[in-house]
Amino acid sequence: MTHVIMTQPTFGSSQIEKMDRHLGPKFQIPECYIDVFLSIAILCICIYERIIVTKHEEGVTIIL
Repeated sequence: MTHVIMTQPTFGSSQIEKMDRHLGPKFQIPECYIDVFLSIAILCICIYERIIVTKHEEGVTIIL
């Protein structure tokens, strides 16, 4: 996980500037929040793997 967080700056500010960051006609996500969203997504994946799917080798099945 540390490696993933350390390599986030390589995403590049030029790529973020060129992204369509609009949510609807009037709201635009600021450039600095893209890294925040990526970090939150990584933490959610770790929580999912450690807490929700613990002791299930095949993960969450389709049939609940």
